[in-house]
Amino acid sequence: MSGPHISIAQSGFYIPIETEQNDLENLQTHSGILYKFHNGIKPYRRIAVAQQLGEFTDSAQSELNPYIHAARKHFPDCNFSGESAEAQVADSIKPVLNHFYKDGKHFYSYSNDHFSFAVDPVLQLGFGKESKNTDYLYLNQRGLQLQAGIDQKFNARLFILETQQSALSFVNEYEQLYDAFPGAGLYKNYEGKLIKLNRGYDYLLAEGELSYDASRHVSISVGHGKNFVGFGQRSLLLSDFSAPYFFLKLQTNVWKLHYQNIYAELSSETLADKGNRLLPKKYMASHVLSLNITKRWNLGLFESVVFGRQNQFEFQYLNPVILFRFVEQSLGSPDNAFLGLQSQYLQNKSMMLYGQLIFDEFLLKEFVQFSGWWGNKYGAQLGLKYFDAFRIKDLGIQAEWNVVRPYTYTFRDSIANYSHYHQSLAHPLGANFSEWLCKISYRISDRAFLKFSANYYQKGLDRDSFNFGGNILKDYDTRIGDSDNFLLQGEKHRVLNFKLESAYKLWPQTYLDLGIYLRNENSGLNKRTFVWFQLGFRMTIAKQSFDL
Repeated sequence: MSGPHISIAQSGFYIPIETEQNDLENLQTHSGILYKFHNGIKPYRRIAVAQQLGEFTDSAQSELNPYIHAARKHFPDCNFSGESAEAQVADSIKPVLNHFYKDGKHFYSYSNDHFSFAVDPVLQLGFGKESKNTDYLYLNQRGLQLQAGIDQKFNARLFILETQQSALSFVNEYEQLYDAFPGAGLYKNYEGKLIKLNRGYDYLLAEGELSYDASRHVSISVGHGKNFVGFGQRSLLLSDFSAPYFFLKLQTNVWKLHYQNIYAELSSETLADKGNRLLPKKYMASHVLSLNITKRWNLGLFESVVFGRQNQFEFQYLNPVILFRFVEQSLGSPDNAFLGLQSQYLQNKSMMLYGQLIFDEFLLKEFVQFSGWWGNKYGAQLGLKYFDAFRIKDLGIQAEWNVVRPYTYTFRDSIANYSHYHQSLAHPLGANFSEWLCKISYRISDRAFLKFSANYYQKGLDRDSFNFGGNILKDYDTRIGDSDNFLLQGEKHRVLNFKLESAYKLWPQTYLDLGIYLRNENSGLNKRTFVWFQLGFRMTIAKQSFDL
C-alpha cells in the first residue's frame, strides 16, 4: 500500500471521547481487518483516523464503499488520499454563507501549509419535567472550543463550558451521598432566574491540551481533560465519568502496537460549597499496551497505580516501561495498584465481541475455595456490537454485561482509592454490582437518528454503619469481615432504566433532541418509578446523560 496523505491541518488534533464512533467501527467490522487502528484507547488522534480511512480506501474492496463514504461524512476533517477537506465533503455538506462549515465540521476554520485554526461555539439548552420532582428539568450550557496546529508538530485545544442546571432526583441523591456532582469539580448552588429552582447547580468546566508530534509514531501531550480505555459503553479500567484532571500523556503507535502512558494529578476531596481552600492531592500513573495479534483479534494489557504523597509525585512511577506492581512492592506496598486485560474480536463482518478484566487483588487459593475472601477484588465485562443487524442497514445493536466484586477500587487510607473529586475513575456504580445494558440505534436518514437503550443493574448498598463494599470512597479496613463477602451483599438495590431518544441534525455538530425516559427503583420496601421527558438544542457537544 502506498499509504494515505494526511492533511497538515488535522494531524495532531484529538476527536472528543463522546463523539459517536459507530461509522468507524462499522467500517472496521465489515472489512474484517483491524489494520493498525486501536479503538480501545480514546480519545483518537485524527491522524490515526485518517490513516485508518486511508488503509480502507487503498484496499479497494468495493463492498466497503458505502461504509467508507459514511465514515468520511462523519469524520470530514480527517483528510486522506490527497483530497482536500472541501473535496471530501462536497457531496454531502455545503458551506453556510460561503464562510462557515467549509470543512464540513467546524463553524469556522482556516489552514495553510504551516498553520491551521478552528473555532466552534458550544451550546446546549434543555427543558423537561420529571414526575417525582417539583422542579422543571433545566439545562443551560454555553462555551467555546478552539483548536490550532503549527508546522505539523504542535497542536492545541481549548474547551470551556459554563453550566447552570437542575438535575433528576437520583442525581441529587448521588450528590448528597458522595458530596460531588457527576463530571464537575467545583460547583455551587443555583436557584435560577428565568425558572425558579429548588435545587440547581452552577459549575464551570475547562479542558485544555497541548500536544507535540515528536515523530510520525510518537506524540506527547500535556493538558487538563479525560481519557477512556475500553471498547464498550462502560470501562472497568479508565472511563470519562469523573471531572477533568491534569495529565501528561505519551503515545507510541508503531507496527501493530499502541502504547500509552498517563501520569495524572487528582484530588481526594471535593470543594462543593465549602469555600476556597487547597485540596489534598493524589496521583495516578497508568500504562496500556494494545496489540493487534491477528487481523481480527486485539489484546490489551493495562496497569494503574493511585497513590498519595505530601504534594509530590513518586518519581519511580515515571518509568514508562516497568511494571507498577513491582515498583509498588519495592516501596513497601503503600499504594493502590491493579492490573487489567481487554480484548476485541471481529467475529464476522457484522459483529464485534469485546471484554475487560480487572484484578485489584486476587488469590487463586481463596477463589477456588469460594471462601468469599474480601481481598479477591476483581471485575469483568463482556459485550458485543452488531452492525447492520438482521441485514437492516444502519441498524446497530449493542449488549454489555459488567460485574465488579465488593471492595474493588478501594484502599485502606480512603485517599488512594480509584476516584477523582469523589467520582469513580472507572465504572460510575463503583463496586459490588452487576449490570446489563442494551442499546439499539437506527439512522433514519443522514439527518435523523433514533436510539433506544435500556439498562438493569443490582447493587449492594451499605446499611446503617456497615461497609458492604459498594462505596469505593470508604476505607476497606471498615469492611464487615475477612470472609463470606459475596457479590451484591448488603441492601440490594435494583434499577431498571429505559430511554427513547431522537436527534435531528440541523447543521454540522448541531442537533435538536427529544427524549422520553422511565426509571424504576426497588430497594426492599422502597419502590419508586420516575418518568420524564426532555427537549433540547445543542452545538459541538454530546447530549448530557447521567447513567447512574
